[in-house]
Amino acid sequence: MQHKTGLMVLFNADTTGLVRGLKRTEKHTKSFKASMMSLSKVIGVGFGAYAIGGIVKKAIQTNIEFEQSMADVRAITKASQSEFAKLEDKAKQLGASTEFTASQVAQLEKEYGKLGFSTQEILDASQATLDLATAVGSDLAEAAGVAG
Repeated sequence: MQHKTGLMVLFNADTTGLVRGLKRTEKHTKSFKASMMSLSKVIGVGFGAYAIGGIVKKAIQTNIEFEQSMADVRAITKASQSEFAKLEDKAKQLGASTEFTASQVAQLEKEYGKLGFSTQEILDASQATLDLATAVGSDLAEAAGVAG
């Protein structure tokens, strides 16, 4: 029969400092986690604001382009106030209801003005020109040249 022998050692240590340190570490870890969560929210809001800012910038840029195009139309066609209002309304209406933007329609009106079309002729030809450009896959300036 074999006897097992062994050594048993008992340690008695004051772990108060260790426990306090671990609790402090836990507290700092929770604080760090909360800070990271707040930071992630701020970053998310920042990216959201950046995206919205880009959208707003694009909308403003689009409006500026449209206004400039319409100013060119007015200068070239020498349209009266009421005629100009009709041209502007037509560009907006076609821009909203076709694959072309209002700025592109304004460019078309400008091209027709350069060709010597009257306001009424421009109004009458615009929809058909958009249809032609769509059908043949050309841009509006080219379609205006063909139609004009």
